[in-house]
Amino acid sequence: QVVQYGLQEEQNASTNRQRQSEET
Repeated sequence: QVVQYGLQEEQNASTNRQRQSEET
């Protein structure tokens, strides 16, 4: 469960980066 949470956090971070570069 902890590992899954860490992976989800990593995916969220990369998704946020993609959204930011798309908006800029």
